Amino acid sequence: MPLDLTSRDWLPQLVDEELGRYDAAAARSRLPLELQASGAPTDLEPGARLLVARSLRQRRLGAEPTPAPEAFLATVRGHVGLVLDLALLAGEPFHRRRQRASIAAALAAVVGEPDMALDADPAHPDPASPLSIERAFEAAGRALRHRFHPPGDPVHGLPLYTGALAVLRRHLARVTMGALRHGGLDAEALARHRGYAQRELVLLVEALAGLSAAAAPPPGPQAA
Repeated sequence: MPLDLTSRDWLPQLVDEELGRYDAAAARSRLPLELQASGAPTDLEPGARLLVARSLRQRRLGAEPTPAPEAFLATVRGHVGLVLDLALLAGEPFHRRRQRASIAAALAAVVGEPDMALDADPAHPDPASPLSIERAFEAAGRALRHRFHPPGDPVHGLPLYTGALAVLRRHLARVTMGALRHGGLDAEALARHRGYAQRELVLLVEALAGLSAAAAPPPGPQAA
């Protein structure tokens, strides 16, 4: 049954689908070759950069356009897959409930809900309650739908969509790596990651606005 994006629980349904079909051995075989043989690295960052770049690969040239809801859901599945791949890279054993809570916490963190993220974090001193996890999913689902659906940019607007998606994926990787390195989320680290992502977005807008202005025809009689 297709996911209903107007439903409050479309995101946990999507995550449950991804976790239900997840196979750690198959996932490891899909990792880049240089990561498959390395075991659990002491430094996750080089592998994370590679996984983020792979997750942002564009569709084949000439492929049929994907309907907006399907394209959006595929993008969100990419977010979930990145969190799972990073946990696999770090050598974390796959526990479905824990991974579900980790995904909820990471997604809430990157959409600007750090308190909900910390409440949903399975490493929190007080184990995350089911209600905390569902609240994190609901907040993340609402924000993702608002920011990234439908995919693409408005006509004659700045082409921000792809860059904003890249910023979000890098933000998600930093949040996930921090939790894997330190055994859980940390409020101060989440604030640093959020500030860094916001600076990336500002630089993106400034760069694209500058390119757009440079490409525009000169005003007045010179435009003729």
